[in-house]
Amino acid sequence: MRWVTWLAVNIIALTVALALLDGLSIQYDHPPSDGRRVFAVVLIGALLGVINKFVRPLVTVLAIPAIVLTLGFALLLVNAAMLALTARITNHFNESTIGFHLHVAGFWTAVAGGLIITIASWATSLVFDKIRR
Repeated sequence: MRWVTWLAVNIIALTVALALLDGLSIQYDHPPSDGRRVFAVVLIGALLGVINKFVRPLVTVLAIPAIVLTLGFALLLVNAAMLALTARITNHFNESTIGFHLHVAGFWTAVAGGLIITIASWATSLVFDKIRR
């Protein structure tokens, strides 16, 4: 049950970021149906969650000196890097199999997207924690 909550939090956070930022979008090879749109958000949200679960802690540990020197500001760059990595991976898979990819327009879009996803994940997790109690 915990992984369903984890997946829902990532999907909701990604959906919020997609809705708020013009430079963050899912691009399709062919005009998508509603089911394909949902599948794309679920798949990309799950991939973002896996990257945040396994890659982000390693990058955060490596960035500790920068995080300390910038009083935590470098964490925004770590979040932006995780979003950019997700976009890069989906772009690679788009060429071969899935037919869609996450598009991040640039550096500041990645920073804003990482910040929005972090805040939305935090808020959604709070809601799910209250529901579980």
